[in-house]
Amino acid sequence: MSHEVNGIKTEAGFAGPMGIYLSLDVLLDTRIATIARVAGDEVALSVLAANYHGRLEDRFPGVDMVAYKKAYQERDTETLRLSTVTDVITLLREIVGALTLQATTRPYHSGTRIVVNTYPYSLSPVELEAFKESIMSWMDVYSGLGTSLTTETVFLSEKELTPAYCSENFSAMLMYEYESWFGAQSEELRKCPIQGITLYAPGLYTVKVPTRQEMKELIKESAPPLQATELMASPFIKLEHLTVETFSIIKPPPPENDKPT
Repeated sequence: MSHEVNGIKTEAGFAGPMGIYLSLDVLLDTRIATIARVAGDEVALSVLAANYHGRLEDRFPGVDMVAYKKAYQERDTETLRLSTVTDVITLLREIVGALTLQATTRPYHSGTRIVVNTYPYSLSPVELEAFKESIMSWMDVYSGLGTSLTTETVFLSEKELTPAYCSENFSAMLMYEYESWFGAQSEELRKCPIQGITLYAPGLYTVKVPTRQEMKELIKESAPPLQATELMASPFIKLEHLTVETFSIIKPPPPENDKPT
């Protein structure tokens, strides 16, 4: 017998904690940090002001995209230093809260295990511990409720993050560049589909943003492109696109004089 919480399937009688996978590039907005490194703080601020939280693709006004892509591929601990937490932390709190409630009321599992992939960043033991403590501080509201809640780190490339490993360890995964992982694991996903895992990813176009007319034709023929991608992925994994705002630096609250009365 299975049960579903926030789109995550759990099995009755499952004794251990439910695993949630995410990478540092999901937890932190390393995109805007890379822009700051390549083009400077002023350009990064202008990109943020130019509908960054509602963008449809990772193409940024005023940024040399060749230089950006090279810098992003070579991102390092300096990139992390310039990065700020994304709204994924809010989603993570919601998932942990739902799983904690479930663990205290029904015997599906014993709690939650948050697994952070630090690849490709070379971090010291002190830095790894700091990241774990930071995440746990965000989840502090759910501690002490009689269930297990832990955070750990792994260092796994796309090739090492196999479907078999994911199946054994996770019920939900959060990725930014999921299509790259699909490509690295395409053969293994055919051999070992993991339809019980929900994969959350940003709703971005990676090839071309369709025009309004192209979108009408695509919908007439099948479905909106992102929905079509979810359908194509469904034999292998449960892909769910979220707004790119979730994977972006948290918006500051509006100034006092801008708040509705």
